[in-house]
Amino acid sequence: MKFRILSGFFGRVGDQMMTRLLNRGDTSEGAEISQDMTGVIRGAQFSAILSVTPTMMIANLCNAIALLILEVSLNNMTPVTALWCLLVCSFVIKGFTGVKRIRKTGFRHSVSSRATGAIVTSSVFLAIVWMYPVLYIMPQGGLLEVAFIAALTAGMIAGGALSLYPLPLAAMLYSGMLFTASVVGLIISGVDQLGPFLIVMGAFFAVVVSSSNRHTGLFLSEFKGKIDAERQRDMISLLLGQFHQNSGSWLWQADKNMVFSTTSKPLLLALGFSENVSQMPKISEFLNMISARAADDRYQDQFEILNSGASLVGGQFEVKVKAQDLHGRERVLIIAGSRANDDTNLTLGYQGYVKDITQEAKANARVHYLATHDVATGIFNYAEFCRRSSEFIEAVPGPDTVILFLFVDSDNLKSVNDNFGHAAGDKLIETVADRIGQLVGQDGLVGRKGGDEFLVCKSFDTDQDARAFAHCVHEALSRGLDHKGRSVPLSCSIGVSLQTALEANPAELELEADRALYRAKMAGKARLVFYDAKMGEELKQERQLALDLKSAIDKGQLNLVFQPFVSVNGQNIVGAEALLRWQHPVFGPIRPDKIVKLAAEEGCSFDLALYVLQNAISTASTWPDPIFVSVNITASELQDSRFSSEVIHLLQAIDFAPDRLCIEITESEVLETSDAVANNLRKLRQEGISIAVDDFGAGYSSLSYLHKYPADCVKVDRSLVTNCDLRQNGQVVLSAVHKMIHATGSRIIIEGVETQEELQVVKAAGYGIVQGYIFYKPMPAEDLIPLFNNDSDVKAKMA
Repeated sequence: MKFRILSGFFGRVGDQMMTRLLNRGDTSEGAEISQDMTGVIRGAQFSAILSVTPTMMIANLCNAIALLILEVSLNNMTPVTALWCLLVCSFVIKGFTGVKRIRKTGFRHSVSSRATGAIVTSSVFLAIVWMYPVLYIMPQGGLLEVAFIAALTAGMIAGGALSLYPLPLAAMLYSGMLFTASVVGLIISGVDQLGPFLIVMGAFFAVVVSSSNRHTGLFLSEFKGKIDAERQRDMISLLLGQFHQNSGSWLWQADKNMVFSTTSKPLLLALGFSENVSQMPKISEFLNMISARAADDRYQDQFEILNSGASLVGGQFEVKVKAQDLHGRERVLIIAGSRANDDTNLTLGYQGYVKDITQEAKANARVHYLATHDVATGIFNYAEFCRRSSEFIEAVPGPDTVILFLFVDSDNLKSVNDNFGHAAGDKLIETVADRIGQLVGQDGLVGRKGGDEFLVCKSFDTDQDARAFAHCVHEALSRGLDHKGRSVPLSCSIGVSLQTALEANPAELELEADRALYRAKMAGKARLVFYDAKMGEELKQERQLALDLKSAIDKGQLNLVFQPFVSVNGQNIVGAEALLRWQHPVFGPIRPDKIVKLAAEEGCSFDLALYVLQNAISTASTWPDPIFVSVNITASELQDSRFSSEVIHLLQAIDFAPDRLCIEITESEVLETSDAVANNLRKLRQEGISIAVDDFGAGYSSLSYLHKYPADCVKVDRSLVTNCDLRQNGQVVLSAVHKMIHATGSRIIIEGVETQEELQVVKAAGYGIVQGYIFYKPMPAEDLIPLFNNDSDVKAKMA
């Protein structure tokens, strides 16, 4: 991202320098450089430097190797110098790779300023790399090293300036940085008679810079002249009648008063004028007749001159206009021409051509639309919404204006897809976008973040008005929709953030609205929640926790506790589940689900999973065989292709039997299993590691996915156990679930048993392994080990 920012900055500065150099040597009228010409010149600069890049990279590599050989021969080789040489090699490899990629994809005739800016940025980085010998080796070296590095640097300055001269900013920065580093290096080297050295170096640098600037000016002037010659050739070709009749280009001529001559009739006929034109119009009248307007701001000034009927000041002009011909068809035209003078420089008239680029403009407009809009709904996509929201907030007139930001999420898209079909789900997405768009209107922004998430940014005079609007949106998104004669329910949760224009920041607004949306979801969905100070404190806390989590993992500050699995029949402990705990020094105990959520947001889920696994396996290795340990893993962690191999490596390193490890994944995550997750699970099972489906019964519970994703163990969710003794059909339900799972051949564990009455119902339903407070709460590892040989608590509860 920083490289892109630097490239954009250097690209803009490079364009300004290029324009000044061109204008300095061109005093003719109409010498202003168009945007299109600038892009083509940038393309030539890019191509010229690209052609010498392989040679430059080879030269850099040879110089680095020569310096390396010298240092080795003088016994002055250091690890830093070796690393520097590797850095030069990586830069060379990157240079060759970039050239190869560009040549493979094809070179563009016109490039953006960021492309040339990238060359400048790379030149600056290369100059920084070559500062090392001058500033580090030369001050500490002997006479031979000083002489060699001075000669090497002089060659690098001259070679760089010669190679980079098509791009003056790159040449200037590269040579200037190396020259400055050389002066500093000589000064700190303590060379005797420093003055003569500096005089020679200064003179050499001045000659190099002067020569480079001269070549730059010649390059730019020559290429601009080439472009002008091509345009003149196009004009001559048109005048000679070499354009096809259906090419969409027409010749025009006008007298000194800018009245079209009869030779301009083909143009007028093509735009719907009558063949029997009694009086030829002026150019300004012609523009009014076709309702012409400047295509964009770049052409506005020149268009206004043409439209006013005033004489043209410049010698040449080119204007792109949007118009409507006399048949009512929309056209995009380029109107170009030049003034014809006699020997005394008096205006004789004007001549030029008009080119119809309507189809090209439509194609470009379509490409731009697809790049900035969501195709399914027609509203802005996320990237364009973010860009425009920044501009929108900056353009708000008053600092006290209230900026409203909505984060909208559909609650029931999945259920609609399941119950009504995906066509109905698509209709739901379109309906949400349409209803929001109608309410927001033209003075606000609506964007789709992705899936069923939408964003809104709009300004209001008062906080009360903004809140009322948010309620209107929520009410509109609570009404169902009709799809093929069927009533489809619609439910949305909305998070709202409000800030004044003075303090508003798009990223902060979205973050706050997202936090409010999360609160709305947690409160039961279909809610409208406004971000408040309490959420702000929670958000601040989460940001601090996120910063501390990686450090806590690295420093081993996360702890594990273990809750045993008890065999009802054997009346003994057969295994234990590892549960994550974090006692934060400031915020106290942090919930496990919050730790997992923070890890996912910070991108360290994989590291957290390995941390828990390593500690759980290490602890379980001290338990009697065959007592197993169970570890909870999320699907997002299983998405990493390295997961299975890392787990197997841990088992081998700790010498822990694979059949004593059980990996738990929740039922809802099994349903969302991807190929990567399925591959990891398959490899783990092949190794002998057990896979358990956790929370069975809390979600979708069916045999179909157990057959599709085989599991060695199924853990029945506590929701089926709680108060089962008080429900009339409690034992019936538990018995049915037991039989359903037993039919698959999986081991069955039931969790959440807390009372003696619940235990009796669970036993009667056929369950053999139980986990719950009825026997043990989660405990530290040191409290668990004595229980393996003393199961009196279990026997007492079973009595």
